[in-house]
Amino acid sequence: ALRLGERIDDKKTIARVNNNMAILATIQGNLNEAITQYEACLVMYAELGDERGMASAYHNLGMTHADQEDWTSAMDAYEKGFEAAQKSGHLDIMANVHLSMAEVMLEMGNSMMVPMCCARALDIYRKTGDRLGEADAYRLLARTFGMRKDWDTANQLFKDSLTLNEEHSNPLGIAETQRDWGNM
Repeated sequence: ALRLGERIDDKKTIARVNNNMAILATIQGNLNEAITQYEACLVMYAELGDERGMASAYHNLGMTHADQEDWTSAMDAYEKGFEAAQKSGHLDIMANVHLSMAEVMLEMGNSMMVPMCCARALDIYRKTGDRLGEADAYRLLARTFGMRKDWDTANQLFKDSLTLNEEHSNPLGIAETQRDWGNM
C-alpha cells in the first residue's frame, strides 16, 4: 500500500499507511520505531491540513509513550490530540483521548481528575451510542473508586463494564475488566 501511495503520489494514503505501520510497530513492541513513525505521520498530516489524522496520530503517540511509562510525553501528546480532534469535531477521538488521559492519571496514582475525564468521555459515548466506550469508562471509574476504597461503587461499576462487554461480545474488554476487578 505504501509503494502504491508513493507511486501515485497520494500523500494522504502515505500518511495513513505510515500511521498503520506505526501501530504495528507498537503492537510488536518496537516502541522507539513507532514513535519515530508517528512523528513522521504528524508532519505529513500537518502538511495536508488533516486534523483527524493528526488527532489520531497524537492519540496513538500518547499511548506509545504511556507504554514506555513516559507519562509527561503521553499527556502532552494526548492534549495535542484532543486539540486536533476538537478542531475537526471528531467526538470519537475526543472521548478516547479523555479515557487515555484518565488511564495515565491512574497509572501515576493520581485519581483526582479521573472521574472528570471519564464523565466527559461518557457524555460523548452516550451521544454517539458507543457502548464499548462506556464499558471502558466504567472500568476506569471502578479502578478509581477502588483506589479510594469505595468498594460498593467500584464493584457496581465493574459489573456494569462487564455486562456491556459481554452484551457486545468483547473478549478484550471482558478480560481487562476481570483483570482490573481481580487486582482490586
